[in-house]
Amino acid sequence: MGINIKVNDGKTTKLYHLEDVLNIGRSSKNHIIIKNPKVSKFHAQLILDLTGKIFIKDMFSLTGTILNSGHVNMEPLLIGDVVHIWDVQISIDDSTLDIATKKKVGKRTTGNRLEITLRYDPVKGTKTSKQEIGTKLTKATKDKRLS
Repeated sequence: MGINIKVNDGKTTKLYHLEDVLNIGRSSKNHIIIKNPKVSKFHAQLILDLTGKIFIKDMFSLTGTILNSGHVNMEPLLIGDVVHIWDVQISIDDSTLDIATKKKVGKRTTGNRLEITLRYDPVKGTKTSKQEIGTKLTKATKDKRLS
């Protein structure tokens, strides 16, 4: 099967074909080489599992791997996601995927987050706070009241 991965370093965009694993890092032994001293020799991996899901895995790099806006250890990479390793952006090239493959890979949607806002109450002395919570909310979490 395989999936094309786009790698943009700000100057050029290259395509890499992911069959099972693509290694990312500063060393010439990697598939995707990022020549930046802040990037670890073996920084991260893109993994295509047997079900067709893609994962980004940080290989215990010192500076970390960012998926969209947060650091990750190992997370699914979905259509629409962007991995940042310093000034390099990595994403799925979905222009060549058929519908069945797109369903296997999955797509990031923007409507899957809940934002909670608390207002200031001068009588109770509560402060305003804003918090964004991820997609894995349980009923108990939704019903939890802040005191």
